[in-house]
Amino acid sequence: MRISVFLISLLTSPLLLSQTPNVVVPIGHTSLVLCTAISPDAEGKFILTGGYEGLAKLWDKNGHELQTFKGHTGGIESVVFSPDGQYVLTGSQDATARLWALDGTELAVFKDKTIDQEYSSDGATWNINVDIMCLAFSPDGKFILTGNRSGAVRLWDLKGNELQSFGKSELESVDEQNSGAFAGDRADLFEITFLTFLPEAKQILAIDHLKARWWNLNGEKFGKSRLHLRKCLQYGNCFIRWKYIAVFL
Repeated sequence: MRISVFLISLLTSPLLLSQTPNVVVPIGHTSLVLCTAISPDAEGKFILTGGYEGLAKLWDKNGHELQTFKGHTGGIESVVFSPDGQYVLTGSQDATARLWALDGTELAVFKDKTIDQEYSSDGATWNINVDIMCLAFSPDGKFILTGNRSGAVRLWDLKGNELQSFGKSELESVDEQNSGAFAGDRADLFEITFLTFLPEAKQILAIDHLKARWWNLNGEKFGKSRLHLRKCLQYGNCFIRWKYIAVFL
C-alpha cells in the first residue's frame, strides 16, 4: 500500500509533470533522395544519401540512420566519402559544397562564385544556374574538385580555399549534330556529370553531356573530345574507359 502511494505521488509530482519530453526519432528523408555513396572500406559499412530537402544522412547497411548533416539551403545533388572514409562531402543546389566529419560537424564550406546566367538561342531562353552537380576527392584526400551545372570545375583545399578554376560556364553555341538526343534540353547540356582525378592526381577529367575535357592541375587544358560521347552514354557508364575511345579535337 505504501509503495502504491509513493508511486502515485512520484508520478503526479510538479517536478515530473513540468518536464517536457524530448524524444528524437530518426525518420529518414522527407523528400526525394537525389544521390548516394558507399563508404570506401572493404566491407562498405556505411551509406551516404543526399535529399531534395537539403539534408544528407549516414546509414549502416541494415538501414539504421546514424547521422544527419544539416546546413545546406537547397537540394543535395552529390555526396562522396573521403578516400579514408573519415569525412563526407556534399554538393548542393545552393551553390555550395560542404565538408563534414562523420559526427555531423561542418568543417568547411566551398562557395561557387559563378553567377546564375541565361542562355539564349533560336529565340528561346534557358536558365543555367550553379548547382554543384559533381564532387571528387584527390586520391590522397588533400584536395577537392567541384563541378557545377553551368560547366565550371574548381579545385579546392580542405579549408575551403579555391586553388584553381578549369574552364568557364559553357554558354556557347550547341552543335546540333553532336548534341543528338540531348538537343531538346540545352540548359542541362553543360552540367558536369562526371568528375575525377586521373592516375597520380596530376590531371583531372570532367564530362558533361556533350564532351569530355582534360586539364593539368595548373589549369592548362590538354584534351577535349566530342566524338563517341553520345554513343558511350547510350551503352552505359563507360567513363573509366574514356581515354581508350575518345578522339581529341
